[in-house]
Parts: sequence; C-alpha cells; structure tokens
Amino acid sequence: MEVPVLGSSCSRHLTYTDMKKIILFLFFIALFSCNRKTTIVDTTEKDTTNKVSDTVYIDSKGGEYKFLGQIPDSLRTIEQTELIKKLTDITVEYMTVKDNHLVFLLSKEEFLAKGIPERYYKIIQQNLVDNNTFYDANGIKNVEEMIKKRNEEYKQQRNLKK
Repeated sequence: MEVPVLGSSCSRHLTYTDMKKIILFLFFIALFSCNRKTTIVDTTEKDTTNKVSDTVYIDSKGGEYKFLGQIPDSLRTIEQTELIKKLTDITVEYMTVKDNHLVFLLSKEEFLAKGIPERYYKIIQQNLVDNNTFYDANGIKNVEEMIKKRNEEYKQQRNLKK
C-alpha cells in the first residue's frame, strides 16, 4: 500500500515499510524519553514529579543524552541496557490493537510490579495517545497489521541474538 506524501508536488509515495519505520521511530523516541537528571540509573526510584525535559542520561563514559534511546549501545550501562530490553519486551508482549488504536494491556500496578519506574508507564500512555492521534489524523487503517509485523520482526531479532 502506498500513501501520497503530504505537501509534496512530486509523485513520491510512502510505502507500507516507510510508514512502519516512521511510526516505530516516533514510538521508540517517545518511549525512551526521560524525566530525571541523574548520574546513576535507579530503576527502583518512585519519584515521578520531575518534568521530562529535566532528564539527562549519563552513559558509561560520562556523556550526556536527553533520551535514553539516544545512548549508543556500546556506551550504555548494564542497567540502561536492561531497562531498554525490559521496556521493549513489555511493549511487544502487552501492546495490542482494538478498533485500529493501540491499547496497553498492563495496569499501572502490573507494570510497576515488573520493576520499571512509574515514569515509563506515563510515557507509554502518552505515546499511545500521540500515536493513535497520528493514525487518525493521517487515515492509517492498518495499525493491527503494522504492530503484528513489528512484533514478529522483534521476536525474530531476539531469537537471532540468543
């Protein structure tokens, strides 16, 4: 399926793969947004009162990043790598589609019981609102197909790494 590029006078079209990459990119950038400035990653922290814009993540060599997902794999601390893996696994396992909208199946309590800070639950919830608004505004009708394909690709990739 091809979708015309908005605002373009040329005949370039976005393919299904292009749309999927754009949506996944937006989703994961938003997912790995941060909201605390710290030099130590504390995955048991309960304070969620700070603003997302206040967060700076520090890599293993002292470099600063606004988003956790921006840190190159080779510079992530063990804790950062584990948190990203947990978040990705949870979104693959507990994200579903209902009426062409993303739905996260874990309650806040269930999410926290998995050992992930509350701020990430809030980020996921905001990402759902943002992505669903994007799908509606752009007439994207194949969300279930895109999520199913994303999940299959992620699971295949994980199996290759084992």
